Amino acid sequence: VAAVTNDGRDLKYAADKFKDDREIVLVAVINNGRALQYAADKFMDDKEIIISAVTNYGSALECASDKLKDDRDVILAAVKKDGSALECASDKLKNNREIVLEAIKNKPRSIEFASDELNGDPEMVLTALSQDSVALRCVRSEKILKELAENSSIDVTNINFKVSDLVYAVEKHF
Repeated sequence: VAAVTNDGRDLKYAADKFKDDREIVLVAVINNGRALQYAADKFMDDKEIIISAVTNYGSALECASDKLKDDRDVILAAVKKDGSALECASDKLKNNREIVLEAIKNKPRSIEFASDELNGDPEMVLTALSQDSVALRCVRSEKILKELAENSSIDVTNINFKVSDLVYAVEKHF
């Protein structure tokens, strides 16, 4: 336990019996979420261990079971730490307004991983653009991009984005 208390990634060098010990794995992932990748497979479906890991390192979500990638609490913890963890979430949760909004608040460009519906939602797009205009490159909605290009129904008075980002987004997706 002492070794993983100092650096959770030391779990990598531990004997298999320690990688299979829940207490040791929990200490390791609390110390460093990246340690999850060295834990026994059975822990990839352990909600407490996964939440402890993603709270420390959002991208540890990659190791979680599909069941936990569809768990609201797990995904919310992950995207609050790293918005791009949304990429690993289930399709159902990529369409959850609360989760996507948290992901965008943490990392505006994570709008790229939202469902088509939320990627084209004006509130989501404006939230992302208000923090990072380059997030426009991650918008896939033809309707939103056209409205921005025409400067019509979307209020962008407080958002400063470059026309080149809009052109890039249109060329990338259409």
